[in-house]
Amino acid sequence: MKISGMLLVGLLSLTAVGAQAQFAGSDAFTVPKLAGTFQSYDTSSRVVRISDIEYAVAPNMASRHKSSLRDLRAGRQVVFSVSGYDPKGRDTITEITAE
Repeated sequence: MKISGMLLVGLLSLTAVGAQAQFAGSDAFTVPKLAGTFQSYDTSSRVVRISDIEYAVAPNMASRHKSSLRDLRAGRQVVFSVSGYDPKGRDTITEITAE
């Protein structure tokens, strides 16, 4: 991926996090959303590749959304949330939606 593409993805992620922070009340807890370009989903290892970064898929999400993850097409823009890490040190996706 070109440097300009990586910078754009980073900027989109920061914009999404900043927008989420603006609307969050002082007492409300919200999970920040990230944005990127979906590339692939490996069902056997439950790994999603978004904008050249691999993310683990949370076990409960993999079972609930298995067909929707397989149906995502490469190049599609997605918004997702991460929480925690898998044993290999990858962020774990807890939610993903196509834009």
